[in-house]
Amino acid sequence: MRLINVESMKMEEFSEAVPPYAILSHRWDLEEVTLQEWNLVDEIEIKMQHITAHDAFKTARHEKDYYHGSLREQYSILEEKKITIKRKAGYAKIVSLLHVVRESKIRKVARHHSCHYVWIDTCCIDKTNNAELSEAINSMFRWYKNALVCYVYLADVSAGLALDDLDDEVRASNWFERGWTLQELLAPRVVVFFDQGWNSVFDKQSKAPLIAEITRINEDFLSGRQGLSQACTARKMSWAATRKTTRREDLAYCLLGIFDVNIPLLYGEGERAFVRLQEEIIRQSGDLSIFAWGYRTPLPETSSIFAHSPADFIGCFDFMQSLTRPAVMSMTNVTLSVELSHIRPISDSPSFIYADLKCFVDVDKQVFLPLVAHRDKVHPTVNVELTKSIWFERRLGARPILINKIIFCPIPAMPLSMASIYLPPRWFWMRCTLPTSWASLDSYWTLIPGAQDTIGILAQSSWCLTRMNMIKWHI
Repeated sequence: MRLINVESMKMEEFSEAVPPYAILSHRWDLEEVTLQEWNLVDEIEIKMQHITAHDAFKTARHEKDYYHGSLREQYSILEEKKITIKRKAGYAKIVSLLHVVRESKIRKVARHHSCHYVWIDTCCIDKTNNAELSEAINSMFRWYKNALVCYVYLADVSAGLALDDLDDEVRASNWFERGWTLQELLAPRVVVFFDQGWNSVFDKQSKAPLIAEITRINEDFLSGRQGLSQACTARKMSWAATRKTTRREDLAYCLLGIFDVNIPLLYGEGERAFVRLQEEIIRQSGDLSIFAWGYRTPLPETSSIFAHSPADFIGCFDFMQSLTRPAVMSMTNVTLSVELSHIRPISDSPSFIYADLKCFVDVDKQVFLPLVAHRDKVHPTVNVELTKSIWFERRLGARPILINKIIFCPIPAMPLSMASIYLPPRWFWMRCTLPTSWASLDSYWTLIPGAQDTIGILAQSSWCLTRMNMIKWHI
């Protein structure tokens, strides 16, 4: 890990026993300084010192002293190169950060530390080395988490604003729109925000309500009162739903640390990177909410079990994880096998089911995903209870729905059973009153999946809650 010494402004490398350091979070601009350029400034200054040490550089020894002229010319060329780098906005940004760190005491738990090092993503990684770049991206979340403090530079927030104007400009800041800044907000415990004049304006704790409003991230996750592991996959994906990256692959790579997974970096693969991310999450988490994409969104235009991007999870910001054991899942190159609970019609035709994704909204609304039996993999008259596995597919246009828990009325004079059905994004809602003869655990009002381009048909049917040994989805 490379760090810049705030006193000497020299780059130093550490493999173990990394000293306390501050870290920068910012929006990249066109004039950022690379590792090679930062080191080149040091090399140029050393060469300039050697040149000026020559007596011939100071004074010509005679009228035709070509050596004097040569030294002067070399010095001018080096000075121009150094000035070109130092004129970059990225160089001024680094120097300003070093000044801030030199003048600050950084809090860690109850003690105070003088911080002598900083890490900056623009110049502390050799981006010409693919192996180093891959290691850095897979380690980025940990580096931000281990920093004593993260300084956020909001280059588009004006200096000297009144409180209300400051809040308005912070809401409009493009720092909250970038993919990489999500982990830079969540990983560090201490985050301090600066305006474009490098004036400290607030920290993450003091402005948690404002940040939560902008990002739709609950304050408990911002403050660290709840760990990221307590948020379901769908919810964490929703945090990145409106964020953008310059390269399509980075929309997946910037989420590696948030999901605590690692995958190889393959620039050029496009949207396939996000599919690989979902596959790795499935292998390691067993969290079924990863299939809840499409909720509160327009009808999906794909029948794939995987989402195209985090934008497909935009409606899952309030999903909560059920306290159950992780689902048993396994993958091949064409199928995904999952052991899960589901509800289905009591009939001889297992044509469709609602799979329980083990997440919920507002405590009492469970999330289910309609799945249709694959016509090539199951016969219509097969008894599902007698089969070890059955093949299902997520049809074009299918999206999760909410089904309320069944409420049974304990008063004998009112022998009614009620169920509530929620259909996003229009929030179609219907409360059904069932006759006494239907008031049993097997009675549900539900949504029967319609044709590919329809939302569904509301109908009454007898249902049972069961567990199938294994369900197989086409990927």
